[in-house]
Amino acid sequence: MGTGRLDVPAALDGVDGSGDGFLGFYGWPHDGDEPATGTVTYTNSTDADVRLALSTDVVGPDGEASDLVSLSASEVVVPAGGSADVTFSADADDAAPAGKYSGAVVATDASGDVVVRTATALVKEEERYGLDITALDRSGRPASGYVDFYRYGDQFVSTLPIDPATGEVPTQRLRPGVYSATAFLDVAGSKGQGSTGVALVGDPQVVVSDADRSLVLDAREATELTLDTPRESDVAFRRFQFFNDSGIGGQYATFGATYTVPADVDSFYAAPTGEVDSAEFDFAVRWRATEPALDVRAWTPAPVAFDPVYQTWSMRLDGRVSLRGVTAGTGTPAEYAGVPAKGRAVLVTRDDAVSAAEREAAAAAAGAALLVVVNDRPGPLVERVTQEDLPVVSVSQAQGVRLLAAAGKGRLTLTGSAVEFPSYLYDVSRSWPGEIPATLGLAPTKRQLATVHSRYTDTEGRLALDDRADCRDYQWPPCLSVLAEQPTGTERTDYVSTYDGVTWYENVDHESGWGQRGVRQAYEPRGTTVRDWFAPVTAPRTGDGYWGPWHEGDWFAVNVAPSGGQDGLTGGFPWGETPVTSRLYQGDTLVDEGIGQAVQTDVPAAEGPQTYRFEIDTDAADDTHRYSTRTRTSWTFVADQADADVPGETGTPLPLVQLDYDVDTALDGTVRAGAVVPFAVEPYTVPNAPRAGDVTAATLEVSYDGGAIWTTVRLREDDGRWEARLRIPSRGADLVSLRATAQDDAGNSVTQEVTSAFGIAGRR
Repeated sequence: MGTGRLDVPAALDGVDGSGDGFLGFYGWPHDGDEPATGTVTYTNSTDADVRLALSTDVVGPDGEASDLVSLSASEVVVPAGGSADVTFSADADDAAPAGKYSGAVVATDASGDVVVRTATALVKEEERYGLDITALDRSGRPASGYVDFYRYGDQFVSTLPIDPATGEVPTQRLRPGVYSATAFLDVAGSKGQGSTGVALVGDPQVVVSDADRSLVLDAREATELTLDTPRESDVAFRRFQFFNDSGIGGQYATFGATYTVPADVDSFYAAPTGEVDSAEFDFAVRWRATEPALDVRAWTPAPVAFDPVYQTWSMRLDGRVSLRGVTAGTGTPAEYAGVPAKGRAVLVTRDDAVSAAEREAAAAAAGAALLVVVNDRPGPLVERVTQEDLPVVSVSQAQGVRLLAAAGKGRLTLTGSAVEFPSYLYDVSRSWPGEIPATLGLAPTKRQLATVHSRYTDTEGRLALDDRADCRDYQWPPCLSVLAEQPTGTERTDYVSTYDGVTWYENVDHESGWGQRGVRQAYEPRGTTVRDWFAPVTAPRTGDGYWGPWHEGDWFAVNVAPSGGQDGLTGGFPWGETPVTSRLYQGDTLVDEGIGQAVQTDVPAAEGPQTYRFEIDTDAADDTHRYSTRTRTSWTFVADQADADVPGETGTPLPLVQLDYDVDTALDGTVRAGAVVPFAVEPYTVPNAPRAGDVTAATLEVSYDGGAIWTTVRLREDDGRWEARLRIPSRGADLVSLRATAQDDAGNSVTQEVTSAFGIAGRR
């Protein structure tokens, strides 16, 4: 009854209470709030008077007891069969601190038992101001969607719904502070009827201080992001993002958002912000554009517009294309009756009654060489393909009208060429520090781009997953990936942007599980880099892709990736899939060993510099890969448990001398039989290791019979490279094994043996 909370045993004795205990909400500002009063009515259904003692039990916003609520009487007599009223009141002017005060008016009987608790509350709004947000689309009409809203310093982000009828967000009552209010709005695109787009609008640095504010997220002000490349290309990936450091300091002082543009959105925009008054602001975009996958024209027999879009996960055509076009209605199995679909391009019209899986299954069953889905409404169509062996593309409703008419008359032919995997691509990423500018089109020239020749060595054609990520220090993770399948035994030319503020990181995973990691780096305009993935010679080595060897006092953590390559590449297999054994010695005493590429352990305490040895053995688990089937590497190095930590590093880096090898092989990892092949050993030490010295000597031996007989090779030192010319036998050998050593002038050295380092092709 009302807000009275009954003590059950007492209520059974016939006394209860009722009343509205909420004393009101008092909004900011507070310039003389009126006191509020409420009434509690106590009812006695017994035949005897009841005397009740009254008190308040109220807690303030600080969790402490409060006397804010006062009573008109400290006790009341409730007559038999009757009722009695008591008033309670509070003045918001007396409420300090501001916030919520809640509790109860408590009535106890003569024995001290609580008879009735009547809830009461008063809210005095702390200093807050109103923020009104309105969102408009590119035509100026109310937009729909959500606003990402964040108060810097808080742990969580709010998602505020936009009323599609008005474009408004409910008024936000906000404490003074710094906020971010941004939205990625669905808007019309720039490609005509049915075109779809997304627009980033808002303010990442909204300062609320001493007055109400309003904010209009106006997509009409947004600028389209575009890319123009020197060579013809198709867009394969788009992402845009922002980051803002509010400058308030602390753990939650920053906010950002990243949006990967879906394939069925053809345009994307961002509204200019002007200079953002914060500690740091950055707006960035990432593009990938590839060699066009389909260079195909439609003939009726006159040429007609044909701009096909591969559907997600679709198989792709490769090579010359020459296909007759036929129609099959909406693509149901029944509509293929009498249609000569085998080996032809089948055009069907999308229909809600026929799923993509049903369309594709019917086309595959009919032997179609290509399924062309005509959209049944304006705009792009991108769906997920379910048939692995059927190429599926879509075309717009507008283009489909003429294509369907011609195919229905048997007069449509598609001719041209296709590439399953691109031979070139563009990776372009740019940051705009300080603001989102009014101009967002990019058109890098050949002189502004770097060229990366990516080679994927393999003894047979397989697949790898290629990843080039754009990196910024404020991102988490720092590098954001763009992935693509790449056949091995091939090469590709990549044109990479060189804008300030962006570095790049690359890694590639072979279908066998072998992965190699590159180094994070910036490229120079007009620079050329050759990146040899999985190329000989692969062997254990340290590098940026993995944490390196270090120690802190008597704790040693030694980690060497087991299958790295040239120019800083490091690599390995999933743990346990390839036999790898590592051992750590102090002097000649084995301290610890394990399965895998790292040993992490305490070593016996010792004073002064000591000599240690780390060994790693790798063996091929099977015949999946022909090269580097067995490696044996031993590092001797000096460390002192009293060594000081190196600033910017984990502990003290250990001075393991590393070996790189430089040899040019074909894409199958071979050199020509009978050839004289330039070869180099490139020793180096772990960066920032204080006990590393200068390399003073290196040796090389080769074997052409798997290590039964070794021949010493003369080396000539040239600026850190120890060069040789290998005379490859013209017959009787098909693999080259290596054994190399190097040492520095500080007592550190390495010995490495690689069985079947690379192959020999040609005469036998």
